[in-house]
Amino acid sequence: MGGAASKTKICELGRSQKRVVRCIESVSFLARTSQIFKRLHILKLTDLHELHVLKQMYLYTTTSYLVPLPIADFFRNQDLYDCVAVIQDIEQIRVT
Repeated sequence: MGGAASKTKICELGRSQKRVVRCIESVSFLARTSQIFKRLHILKLTDLHELHVLKQMYLYTTTSYLVPLPIADFFRNQDLYDCVAVIQDIEQIRVT
């Protein structure tokens, strides 16, 4: 889906992203990054990956012909409908 990177590589990239954000803000290397990400309006790597997966699932549920076949085969199960409910809840929150 988001590439064939191992969890270890994704964690390494996440740590690098945090390091860069700390440098941008000129804070200690031990500083917490959650508030910094919010203040700078930057999504964490894991959040970007989750967003990508949810967008692909949404495309599959609304317009199956736009999704590549390997991805369409991946989503043919019951979990898809649970994720669609989550997407709809997110859209409801955005509207209000």
